[in-house]
Amino acid sequence: MHVTKLLLLTPSLALLAAIAPETSHVYDVVRYGAKCNAVTTGGAHTTLARAASPGASSVTMASVANVVPGAQIYLDPTVASTQEVRYVRAVSGGDVTFSAPLERAHQAGAVVYGSGGYVSGTDDTAKINAAFAAAANDPHATVLFPAGTCAISGPLNASVSGLTVAGAGMHATMIVAMPGFAYDPARTPRGLDGQYAGMLWTDLPEPPPARGISKPQPPLQHLTIRDLGLDTRAGIQKHFYNYNAISGFARAMQWFTVRNVFFELGAPLSFTDLVKPFTGINYIVLAYDPANSSHDLTFENIEAHNGVGTIQLRQGAGYTVAPCPPVVHDTITGIKILNEHDTIDLNDIEDDRIVLTAKGCNPGAEMDDILVSGQVVTVAPSVTTGGANGLKIEAANAMMRNVQYTDAQYTGSPSGSYLPSGTRIGSGNPFGALIFDRNSGMTNVVVSHVRAVNSEGVGAILRGGPAGEPVSLTFDDLTLTNGYAPTCVRLSALAPPSGRDQIHVFNVTCSSAPEARARFGNNLAGIFFLPTGGVSTNGVSGDVEIRNSRLTGYSRPLFIYGGGGFKGVVVDGVSWDSGRPAVDPSTIMRNTPH
Repeated sequence: MHVTKLLLLTPSLALLAAIAPETSHVYDVVRYGAKCNAVTTGGAHTTLARAASPGASSVTMASVANVVPGAQIYLDPTVASTQEVRYVRAVSGGDVTFSAPLERAHQAGAVVYGSGGYVSGTDDTAKINAAFAAAANDPHATVLFPAGTCAISGPLNASVSGLTVAGAGMHATMIVAMPGFAYDPARTPRGLDGQYAGMLWTDLPEPPPARGISKPQPPLQHLTIRDLGLDTRAGIQKHFYNYNAISGFARAMQWFTVRNVFFELGAPLSFTDLVKPFTGINYIVLAYDPANSSHDLTFENIEAHNGVGTIQLRQGAGYTVAPCPPVVHDTITGIKILNEHDTIDLNDIEDDRIVLTAKGCNPGAEMDDILVSGQVVTVAPSVTTGGANGLKIEAANAMMRNVQYTDAQYTGSPSGSYLPSGTRIGSGNPFGALIFDRNSGMTNVVVSHVRAVNSEGVGAILRGGPAGEPVSLTFDDLTLTNGYAPTCVRLSALAPPSGRDQIHVFNVTCSSAPEARARFGNNLAGIFFLPTGGVSTNGVSGDVEIRNSRLTGYSRPLFIYGGGGFKGVVVDGVSWDSGRPAVDPSTIMRNTPH
């Protein structure tokens, strides 16, 4: 009898469970009606097998790999006067029927590019945002996504403090942008050069001002995004960078964590295209409010496939204030990027995988205490145009202090070629540090345990700070082989020597590629010190050392600018296989076998 009663009660219990309110702080998007049934396809890269005339609804392609009904196809994507975008209605053999007839003629051999991403499925935007709205008043809420592919046509409002956005795994849960992905410009904050929204959007919707740019929003605290993937590819930019996978504008982010997240970002249509360049995590302005600066930003186990950047964080201090304050007081602290992996196998990608920018409209901004560890960048041999850098740090009207870049691997494409400028496309710099003006500086920067092949080498522009602060920079345990650039390690000084500078270049192994030797000849240098900024006396002095390094294949294995500010550099235990050093007469050479 007891068993029978339990069986009879089971349907009622199931019904009650289906309609019961949330009781565990978990807001499952499926319970709010999301279907997560979208279908996606990979990108297509082919040509027209036969010419196509205006008015034609079908074309013949050399290959129909990844060309499926619903796919977004660009014909002649790199030629603005002939470019057309169509959606596939049907595929039969090599013949592809479009949703609308062509307006222009396209020659046999014309390039056909399929962006990949969404091709069909329910638009889940409203249902998912209903879950976010229900979670908005719960300071411990988790908005939960199932295993599956959820299609959205607009931003998801991940804009309240204390929220966790979670999926079933970075490759198990995918949120994909639909071709019509758009935001409401009447409710989206405005920046200096546009409005910015994310698929996961961390801004509070608010009307932009009638004139100028939006004011800072209240800080967003304790937001976690984990265990899911985002696919931007089918979307179309209306303005350069107007939407990306995870984004916000003019808002301080505090205790912000992104963990175990995958980005499928696609590639631009051409080197100059503004329709398809997408990034993973992009913050143009991380607010200006000295009492509420951004801090404790953690990005861990991040993977990205293609795109024009994975993590790009820019300070933008003072840019939301008119007029700009004479001195900007804003300090971003505690950025950790751990185990970020990039794979690039499409052409025309030209950007930095990680960018960290300390920047103010006037002097006074700072970005401090940065750790980037375990980055892996792989540019496939199929890449012949474009390229990618690993980490770029930069300062403009700002200081950057205490930066550590370690345990990094970089592999460039061997299939690129040289531009007239001498830049090698298909490759990039594992690390670069830039200072844009005399109001800026960097100190206590450590780059260690870096392995790179087919790269453009590493470099830094040196300046301790606007008040004559000393420079502190260490390059330690770098192995850079088959390098394509005219230098392997390049240090340029933007300020006079302080006499207290600390520059350590230790345990560096460099070798040049045959292509570099042919291209640069007698101008090919291993370790290179040079003043910049138009002042020949700029340099560094104090504790400046190059130790225990091996340089192979350089006509000038060491170049230390003579007659300038590079005085008393110690060179100890450095060897080379060819060429002759060109160094300032004050250079102290020890234990060099030549």
